[in-house]
Amino acid sequence: MKKLLILLFAVLTLSLSAGKVNTKYINGFPSTAYNITLSSDVSYWSMYGVKTLSAPYVIGVTGTPVNGECIVLAYDGSSITTNNNAVTVFGVALSGTPDPTGLSGWLSAAQGKYIFVAVYKSTVWEVNYFRTSGSTHWIGKSDIGAIGNDTTIQVTSSGGIRIKPLSITSAHISTAAAIPYSKLDLIGSLVNADVDSSAAIDLIKMKALTASKALVSNAGGVIVPSAVTSTELGYVSGVTSPIQTQMGTKITAGGGAIVDADVNASAAIAHSKMAALTASKALVSDGSGVVSPSSVTSTELGYVSGATSNLQTQITALGSGTSAVTYSNLTGATVLTSLKANITVNSSGGGFNITLPLASTITAGNFTEFFLIGVNTAKILTQGSDKILNIYNAVVTSDTLTPTKRGVMVYSDGSANWIIGRKY
Repeated sequence: MKKLLILLFAVLTLSLSAGKVNTKYINGFPSTAYNITLSSDVSYWSMYGVKTLSAPYVIGVTGTPVNGECIVLAYDGSSITTNNNAVTVFGVALSGTPDPTGLSGWLSAAQGKYIFVAVYKSTVWEVNYFRTSGSTHWIGKSDIGAIGNDTTIQVTSSGGIRIKPLSITSAHISTAAAIPYSKLDLIGSLVNADVDSSAAIDLIKMKALTASKALVSNAGGVIVPSAVTSTELGYVSGVTSPIQTQMGTKITAGGGAIVDADVNASAAIAHSKMAALTASKALVSDGSGVVSPSSVTSTELGYVSGATSNLQTQITALGSGTSAVTYSNLTGATVLTSLKANITVNSSGGGFNITLPLASTITAGNFTEFFLIGVNTAKILTQGSDKILNIYNAVVTSDTLTPTKRGVMVYSDGSANWIIGRKY
């Protein structure tokens, strides 16, 4: 600080020697800005008085400075109300200072006056300033030793005052300091005791594990994913006792222990899971009551489809090709599958068709006789490529019963023809 006083004295001396010897006092801080006139003979300026700012306030210069020109300004801000507006002196914004109370506190009466020394160098003003605070002496290194023992505050080699690097310890930090978390270095230093028991840390903040796996603790007691998928784990849902124990009571090592009671009535076990049998065979129960294939093929079994009574009884009744059973009073279209001795055709309700069996399915010589009842015609048809040979040896595929020609007897040649034996 002594060096600063010597510098200030030298500047004042230089100003006086240059012919600028007057002091000008400016009361009230006029308007929103004030420019010091360089062409005046004033070398020392003093600004004071009451001022309430409604906009930023600037103190500058008017005129063309010369290299080495110096201005000294005493600035008394003890009666200024800034309303958070900046005050700039020779390009130095007072609101940019690190004072914790802000600009209003920086310019308060408690802070006292400021002295600015501005020297024009080449193209810019170099500005130095300090606060007088009404002091008559300055703080030196010996003063620091008395209040801090040079532990946290020290004087640098250039005469400045600073906080000694790495000297602030926990004891120097207030419990209400509220230091931002971002300024703490906690990497690798957190331990279990640092986490509150009610912290309820979100699971999404934990390191991601392999997806959709059941979790287990490894040999070190750490949670890790297992080989079991979450779907597989779900299969044990609803189990009420050890699975192996339950299985052991159901199935023995040699197999064959499952009995009827073990199978649920609605199990609907797929046939594909049963042992395969001989293909395309009708099934029967063998001497042990077990389902097994018979010698009858599935095709042969199909031949009984449509039977309406005991087949052997029907075959016996057919005798030598005729039948004692008569289709009496047929009243609608009919496809015959075998022959009967007599068939009565009732067309009272309207005409209709009667289709003969294939001649190749009837033993040669077997016959049937049709007789029409009613006033409408009825037509006798053949199947496939079968033909009807009439008494004139004509080949046709149908014959018609009419009220004037009511009866006809036909028989099979066992091949592909039906022969009319008589017609009346």
